[in-house]
Amino acid sequence: MVLAGLSALAGGLIAQNAGTGDWERSMAAGRAALLAENYAQADAIFSASLAAADGSWDGVRRALVAAQLGLAKLAEGHPTEAAAFLTQSIPVLENAGDRAGDLATAWQALGRALHIQRRYAKAGQAYRKALALRLAAEPPDPRAIADLQSSLGSTYQLQGRYSEAEEALDRARELLDGLPQPDPVLGASLFNNIGMLYRSHGRHSAAEAAYRKGLRYLQSTGDRTGVLSVHLLNNLALECMYRKQYDEASALLFRAVARVEQASAVAPADQVELFRHYARCLEKQGRKKEARQMIARADHMAGAILPSENGLVVDASELRAGNK
Repeated sequence: MVLAGLSALAGGLIAQNAGTGDWERSMAAGRAALLAENYAQADAIFSASLAAADGSWDGVRRALVAAQLGLAKLAEGHPTEAAAFLTQSIPVLENAGDRAGDLATAWQALGRALHIQRRYAKAGQAYRKALALRLAAEPPDPRAIADLQSSLGSTYQLQGRYSEAEEALDRARELLDGLPQPDPVLGASLFNNIGMLYRSHGRHSAAEAAYRKGLRYLQSTGDRTGVLSVHLLNNLALECMYRKQYDEASALLFRAVARVEQASAVAPADQVELFRHYARCLEKQGRKKEARQMIARADHMAGAILPSENGLVVDASELRAGNK
């Protein structure tokens, strides 16, 4: 969802800085790779650009490349590295004076990186920074605002701040319903977050309906990174398990594991949870050998997770003093 603001960020950079030689060419090539969802290629382009940057690049140009590199790292499933590059770029963009759109995208991407690391309070701070900038824009972008309200609602729910979560998600849903064109990715993400809020209140039927609606949104577009579909399939499977519908839950979790194997952007900690849920479901079905294999896979993945990828080690100087 964070990458939805990518076009505005990358397009604005080139339009405002035409004729800057190597910088312009590297930005154009990296932007093309990002928009084509060739994230590894974009990462390589922006990384090489930063490494080769000479004295002709001012601080703003370096910051803009660092922000783009942060987006690429985030899309590749590397939230710690993404947070480091985004935190590096944000102070420069804040002082640039005319980069509100770029700054909003950077704050939103940083929020997402922290969200993935389960640093929910810090993620909420970053989302609120981005939301303030989006609301102040003329004209405001309702799709971007809905995206931020949905993400902010998720962080509130995960912190147990349920009334604030409900308010933010209601605002996001109103904006989604008012969009002139459907936005399947935003819809899928929003209904996943709504389902999680319902589940936290014990409203299991409503949660199940929300997850199914989120999956229907994805049917029209697919989900290249696999992140949204894995979360929705996993969450829907948990509702089926709550109802002791283990065969359906197993089928859903099998699909989720297959998506993890096809795409690498699902956070390692989320993969561990998925494998353990699947193992529990297999155990309930009496498929004990498969359950043991899945537990072993979860344990292996858990042992490979760096502390920073699980949100236990602070990256990028604990967000900067100004964002505490």
